[in-house]
Amino acid sequence: MRKIVGTLFMSAKTMLPVASGDVTPFDDTSRIASKLDGTRLFKVAGRSMEPIALEDQFVITREEIVDENTLRRLNGTLVIAIDDNGARYFKRLRCRDDLIILESANSDASTPSALLSLGGGDHPELINILSVVGILFEEPFLRP
Repeated sequence: MRKIVGTLFMSAKTMLPVASGDVTPFDDTSRIASKLDGTRLFKVAGRSMEPIALEDQFVITREEIVDENTLRRLNGTLVIAIDDNGARYFKRLRCRDDLIILESANSDASTPSALLSLGGGDHPELINILSVVGILFEEPFLRP
């Protein structure tokens, strides 16, 4: 038995097989390995994404190109956005023309949304974006 330490967000086309029972053996881990290839971990600080991710858990991310197609594809998903001041935001991405709205998932209103721009203006500029591939509930044990 292995301990579950996190959740991977998989698209419908990369879903694992489903059986009629409670669990299904899955021996082909190549799709999981490819999903994790080139990813980075970030440690969660704060409560903005509760209950999806809690403080001190780990976010699995993949570097993305900031362009119109990527923003359209990631619209409505969890991202880590980095602005031109170096601030990092772990939020849900919403795109409205040249304005990026970063929404908190926390429903207690203790963590406000943030606004970024795509090219100057009155808000900090979005300079980097990472898609969220999954959440780890504890630090992974890596064998040497």
